[in-house]
Amino acid sequence: MTLAAALRDVAHADARVRGDGARNLAPALLAELARPGPAWRADDDHPRGAEVRAALVHALDDADPQVKGLAAVGLGLLGRREVVEVVVPWIAIAGDDPASEFLRETAVIALSFVGAAAPADEDDLRVTVVARLREALRSTLPAVRFQAALALVEVEGDAATTALLAALAQESNERVREQIVVALAHLPRLDAIACDRLADIVASPEEGPAGIGYEAALVLAAHQRREAGPRLVLALHHRGERDRALEALAALGTAAPPEAAAATRRLAKGWLTPPVTRVRAAYAWAAVQGAEIRDDHPAIRLLRRLAWHPRGSVREAVADANRALSTRPSAPTPAGPAA
Repeated sequence: MTLAAALRDVAHADARVRGDGARNLAPALLAELARPGPAWRADDDHPRGAEVRAALVHALDDADPQVKGLAAVGLGLLGRREVVEVVVPWIAIAGDDPASEFLRETAVIALSFVGAAAPADEDDLRVTVVARLREALRSTLPAVRFQAALALVEVEGDAATTALLAALAQESNERVREQIVVALAHLPRLDAIACDRLADIVASPEEGPAGIGYEAALVLAAHQRREAGPRLVLALHHRGERDRALEALAALGTAAPPEAAAATRRLAKGWLTPPVTRVRAAYAWAAVQGAEIRDDHPAIRLLRRLAWHPRGSVREAVADANRALSTRPSAPTPAGPAA
């Protein structure tokens, strides 16, 4: 939607149309500025920025909760600190009706956007936003805790680790626990304490091949922790999980368990395996065998054949595998022409 269309629709008599306008105002403005959001006071740099800001502020008082919530998110995307005092009370709104749930959710999103956009000289704002998000992580409402986990990472970065681990230790809602692990996965590096906690989750006998144990294994693989291996191999038997499991096993490399080579080989050579998955499996097969890989290894030969596949997505997957293999020590010759 263009900025002009969003400004038109946000004033429409129909709440659904107003909601579409409110949803698209900030993204349309940012698109015209060629700037990713959230961006601090981005509206100040656009000729119609004041008009956009006024429309969003007006929409905060809309009778329709969808319009209100979307307007708050828009102001957050534009890095407007004045939205903070508006949305903080929304987090504590009682009720399990859809309107209340939506306002609570959009309040957390708006806070995360403003906090992420805030520059260094707005330290007081960041402190306020982090405090409110940490309170949200302790909310009595699981949906609020769910939303707050990733929001805290987006604003606080590595400093959120301690709060997330404390929340994980106390959390009883399985969906929220899994989301906290997903939030931890967004951090570039976890310390040994955090990895040990995730290893405990992976080792829990009650955890199945998917869910929180699987998410924890994915994080541990990125940190070269061997504890991830058995859970990742188990996930290869589940169609909906195996592609991510293959990527994680490749990242784990030679720290993967011995059975990983046979498991990835079976998928790579299986004629019923989708072609892109075969590429990922061949790459993982090569990666987990590490120094044993040679140009004549069957995984490399398979990648060379798949590099000529008629489907572009398969050729692109081979090119990705080539690039990944080329960064490993004693890398083999690239598997065919780059697509």
